Amino acid sequence: MRTKKSIRNAIVTFGTQIINILLTFIGRTVFNLMLGEQCLGINTVFTQTLTVLSLAELGFGSAIIYSMYKPLADGDEAKLKALMELYKKAYLIVAAVITLLSLPLIPFLYVLTKGEDGGQNLTIIYLLYVLNTVVTYLYAYKRSIIIADQNMHIVTLYQYILTSIQQIVQVVFLYLTKSFILYLVIQIIVNFLINYLISKKAEEMYPYLKKKEKTQLDSETKNTIFRNIKAMFMHRVGDVAMNSTDSLILSAFTGVVNAGFYGNYKLILSAINGILSQIFNSVIASIGNMGAKESTEKIHNTYLAINFIGFWIYSFCTICLFTLLNPFITIWMGEGSLFSIGVVFLMCANFYMTGMRRATLIFRDAMGLFWYDRYKAIVECVMNLILSIAFVQKIGIAGIFFGTILSMAFVSAWVEPYILYKYGLKRRVSEFGIYYCIYTAATVIAGAATWFLAQKVRQAGIIGLIIRAVICVFVPNIIYLIFFWKTKEFQYFWNVLKKILKK
Repeated sequence: MRTKKSIRNAIVTFGTQIINILLTFIGRTVFNLMLGEQCLGINTVFTQTLTVLSLAELGFGSAIIYSMYKPLADGDEAKLKALMELYKKAYLIVAAVITLLSLPLIPFLYVLTKGEDGGQNLTIIYLLYVLNTVVTYLYAYKRSIIIADQNMHIVTLYQYILTSIQQIVQVVFLYLTKSFILYLVIQIIVNFLINYLISKKAEEMYPYLKKKEKTQLDSETKNTIFRNIKAMFMHRVGDVAMNSTDSLILSAFTGVVNAGFYGNYKLILSAINGILSQIFNSVIASIGNMGAKESTEKIHNTYLAINFIGFWIYSFCTICLFTLLNPFITIWMGEGSLFSIGVVFLMCANFYMTGMRRATLIFRDAMGLFWYDRYKAIVECVMNLILSIAFVQKIGIAGIFFGTILSMAFVSAWVEPYILYKYGLKRRVSEFGIYYCIYTAATVIAGAATWFLAQKVRQAGIIGLIIRAVICVFVPNIIYLIFFWKTKEFQYFWNVLKKILKK
């Protein structure tokens, strides 16, 4: 049942994300044509600014979802209702805190955009971004019980159907009115509708959530939740520092236009990462359910299998991105929007390192091991900011991504697996190190072969891009099949695939 639900969640996620990505590319292209590169940069900067302010969420969602696994497995409706009441109160407070934290930044908006406003009223635009962020916390808490109950595909369908409608409507109104403000108003309305409709679906699936009587959580559960919240807040700080401050540093030191160019690359990287993250996140609830019922040995074997498939997918995507990013952006936005191949390499290396952490992080979250590596995030945050700011002044744009890679390599790349192996899997972490080295060596070999062959392609434009894409599809996967065909991890997924095809 766990495998079936995970596969269903992953398939729905993959299908809806592909459609959403296509619409997002169309929307960004129209946005750039109608409003220009400066507005594109403002969009990137304000989005990342509100991501930083969303630290107020404290990682409450992950802590609450972890607390739901056992009561869901046991059918404890009273405890689930109490958890949802706590979650509701927390998110209302978070919405208020984000609003209050956002207001003092208004006098500094021109500093964030380095004096460039794209002909827009920055204050109104910024306040609409704030409202869009705050709206996401209204009714959002009810989606957590659906996700924790291994039904993430339901949330995904609601989210991406409505988001797709939003993007179509935004494109039409951008073309007709060229209004940045109307573009954001549409986004706010749809965000509200997504959370409202998902909350109604949750009430339909779990009718006890509508009961009026109040239920109280026991002190042990409360203490565990608030302990995990403290840890998750630190993790949230680290995540924001690694993923959301690059655009702000880029804008502050090199200008809002470069931030807009980076936004184009980030859109592609985030789109791919979004698909993969959602697919991997679709198994978290199943792993949480497994952690509540199964032996450490079974969890360990499942981890090795998911870590292997994570390597294959992220390695393959990294090679494709490195080979195809600049040719694609040349066709999409023109040669004037390109970064150097050295900068692209660093962005792709960052993508690979982040992806190789995915399996470890989903098992950490599913097993509730937030507390043990809580200081890791703060150390990584400080190191990333110091190194990125130092290097951007020395070597330019590449320095931002180089600083991020160094901070990740020195901190999270080894601390996270150490915590999982010591406190979760109860094994020596040296096993992880051996696998990581083997997988990275395979990535370098496959990447070098793919890049070498792709450079032989002389055709430009769409034909050249297609030929390079065909090389990217076949070369790495053939090499990985040769290297890993006989491993138990590959055979595990091969057997799962055969069972699916038979059905």
